[in-house]
Amino acid sequence: MKRSCMILLGLPVVALADPVVVTTHSAGTSDVDSTVLFALGLNSATPAPLLPFELTLTSAFEPDAMPSNRADNNGGAVAIDFRIGDQIYHYGGSANSSVNRTGQSPSFDAYSHTILFNTPGPPDASYTVRFSHTLTYLPHNPESTGPLSPLQADSSDGIYGYYAIDVFPSNPDVPLHWQMSSTTDARLSVQVGVVPEPAPLALMAAGLLVLGLGRHLARRRSTPAKLLVS
Repeated sequence: MKRSCMILLGLPVVALADPVVVTTHSAGTSDVDSTVLFALGLNSATPAPLLPFELTLTSAFEPDAMPSNRADNNGGAVAIDFRIGDQIYHYGGSANSSVNRTGQSPSFDAYSHTILFNTPGPPDASYTVRFSHTLTYLPHNPESTGPLSPLQADSSDGIYGYYAIDVFPSNPDVPLHWQMSSTTDARLSVQVGVVPEPAPLALMAAGLLVLGLGRHLARRRSTPAKLLVS
């Protein structure tokens, strides 16, 4: 019983080492580039040079062992949800992610979140796509030790910034670059591991621990009665 309890007690500790989830969000008005839309598989014939947009980027990172301004996760799981006008784009899979936090001071703090991946297709029609959020004037956090420190803020806290989608030909010898980005009315937010979801493993372990302890106490209570009868 003691051994079982020790194993169960150790399971939530494993769950606490889960990756830190970073989510950034923006909404507002965006300029439009037909090549960027084409690279995303969207209709590139747009009715206006500016369209309403909404973008959410989500990446997971292993907790930093040492304080650093940058964290990377190459080939990790990501999610991208992008709406431009009446078109919706979703990407869920592996990609290269990075977050960078610089200028930590009472007057200025910047944060960037980037997801980079290649679109499938033949070599002459494939692209490298980079989604990014750049946020500035974040609330100062004196406890911050890097980009994975707990953080939650939005435009009401004074955040200013923009989103961008950059597209490059997968052929590095072709010196071309296309971009779409938000105008100055963008509303942004960032959340870094503030309220993590309880890990299913930890919840299961806690339930098993309570159940095991209950049965152990029940057996202890029933043992003296059996001895008295004999």
